[in-house]
Amino acid sequence: TRRVPHAPADSVVKAATMATFSSVVSAARPGDVIVLAPGNYGEGKVVSSGTLEKPITIRGTRVDTSASVFSSFSLRGCKYVILENVTVNGIVSNRGVVDLGSTEGVVVRHCRINAVYGITADNVNRPARNCYVADNTVISTVPWVEASLGSSGANVGEGIQLTGPGNVICYNYVSGYRDCISTMEDNDVNSQYCIDIYNNDIRVGADDAIEADFCQGNCRIMDNRISNCFMGLSSQPGLGGPTYFIRNVMYNIIDCPFKLARYSKGDVVLHNTVVKVGSGLRVIHNPSYCYFRNN
Repeated sequence: TRRVPHAPADSVVKAATMATFSSVVSAARPGDVIVLAPGNYGEGKVVSSGTLEKPITIRGTRVDTSASVFSSFSLRGCKYVILENVTVNGIVSNRGVVDLGSTEGVVVRHCRINAVYGITADNVNRPARNCYVADNTVISTVPWVEASLGSSGANVGEGIQLTGPGNVICYNYVSGYRDCISTMEDNDVNSQYCIDIYNNDIRVGADDAIEADFCQGNCRIMDNRISNCFMGLSSQPGLGGPTYFIRNVMYNIIDCPFKLARYSKGDVVLHNTVVKVGSGLRVIHNPSYCYFRNN
């Protein structure tokens, strides 16, 4: 029911180039729209914050080979900043090339991410709150071969991986990761409730397509299209729920369409369609308080 974030009508538009980017961004005020010239900017970083009504917007001109290109982009600690229409070509690392750690109300949309770890806020001390990640293309290179498959397969990387409450992940294309879209697990979990993951197109997840693990209530995984993944939808475990899995479509899942494991509780599984070889439903570790209808 929240509105989609957008720049205010009375925004002040400012231009930035590779040479002026740092100074223009450092001086940004709430409501500013910073339009980037095409070029290779290297590491991008924003430390300024906007407000709910007047976010700061950083906008590339277009996403293609002559776009505004970065090697990484840190939004850590920012509030109400919109990043859109940029390309981030990351290097191999164990942290996302787009860093949303300790953010609130931040938006990443219409971006192209080429990296082993894409968009992340993946530490218990650095959650993302009420962030909006939408309409991005997030791609890595894990191949769809038998040696890559499963938790012990030759795979690495997370496409979009966030911990924190109120985050929305929607309309993204994610392909070629160990796990394509994930919440966090175990000691890295921070307030994973009221999360929406919907209308994403997911292909080639060598382990999980959507790893909605350790959800703590009112998390909704809906209307996603999934193909060529080892596991489909993971709730390992749900911590009481409800964790909703509704109207998802899965094709060519190798193992479990629904991984309800580690004594998951409170999963609600409705109106999903699965086309696969082998078991249509297999649950392990005694899940409880689950509700399955019309799959």
